[in-house]
Amino acid sequence: MLQKSKKILLVPNGYGRLRYIDSLSKVLVNNINSQVLITEYEGTRHTKGKLNIDNALASLKKDIKSLSNQASTRITIIAHCSALILLTKLDPKSSIWESVNKIIVYNYLANPMKSLKRFFFKAKKYDVSYDFKNIKEDIETFKSSDIENIPVPIHIIHPDTPLNKLRANDRDLKNLNSLRNISTVSKPSLGYEILDKTQSEIMETVVKSQLIPLL
Repeated sequence: MLQKSKKILLVPNGYGRLRYIDSLSKVLVNNINSQVLITEYEGTRHTKGKLNIDNALASLKKDIKSLSNQASTRITIIAHCSALILLTKLDPKSSIWESVNKIIVYNYLANPMKSLKRFFFKAKKYDVSYDFKNIKEDIETFKSSDIENIPVPIHIIHPDTPLNKLRANDRDLKNLNSLRNISTVSKPSLGYEILDKTQSEIMETVVKSQLIPLL
């Protein structure tokens, strides 16, 4: 009997579809029997409109429905950094969650307000057109307990990289263990970064050692 193809939705952070996410998609497809879809937000790179929470949620819902309509296998979402905040905004009672098996969060962002200035600086670098007021208001109200709004198991992978030390510290990671929907929290020494670079060699190692065991 043929193994069912794994369905994977890759959700970038607010910079949109940079080369790291395409590299991740390629390595996943080359290493496991999988169908991969990358969410693209309005206002990023060559898309129209402005990036805000409502538009990003609409893109996310559309992609979950698209994948769920193609086969019976439930979806694994691999979310990066601030994408976790977006997932907490989805109605926990929505039928859309019936199509989701689990979430893997790569590079946990515990303190988004500390990263806000850096985000807007890099957003300009990566040609992101954003709704400043909308994004700022949603980030200001985020707290780690909001993660419990998500009604599926969550695995956190937070590599010990320089930028991740700014995103979350050891205490932040320890606090995650008190949340009922957190299945695992790991802090590997090696990890890829959210950059417009393929990071091919690192990506191959990370996918095989960190992601595939959770899929």
